[in-house]
Amino acid sequence: MKIPWAVYPFLLWTGSLRAESAQDVVQQGLSEVRSGDVERGLSSLRRAAQLEPGNASVWITLGLTAQEARRYDDARDALERALQQAPRSETALYNLAMVYEKLRDWSRARDAWTRFLALSPSADLKEIAQRHVDRLE
Repeated sequence: MKIPWAVYPFLLWTGSLRAESAQDVVQQGLSEVRSGDVERGLSSLRRAAQLEPGNASVWITLGLTAQEARRYDDARDALERALQQAPRSETALYNLAMVYEKLRDWSRARDAWTRFLALSPSADLKEIAQRHVDRLE
């Protein structure tokens, strides 16, 4: 059924038709993952990233979820996009370094850990990162 254009303002006003927000889709995706439907959850998170491609938090959520699902190529791509939006994101950089290690991309892993060392104020996290750098040299 095709909806006449003149009806759209009414549908928006009543809430019958509303634009999908990235945050709503992220929540839906995380709920799907928690219920065991990882593929559907990842698909929802990808849709959220398409809705707000400039939102680093959405890309980080997609990256961390893909990482947890052992979808390392997808995790790498999402975390790299997150860092394009938020170059100083410790969460994105730390997890990207871990993903590079899983992908056996030792050079990029070492570079990411080195960048993380320069960025993080946490002594504990710097110690962890330094151990990774030392192991990768």
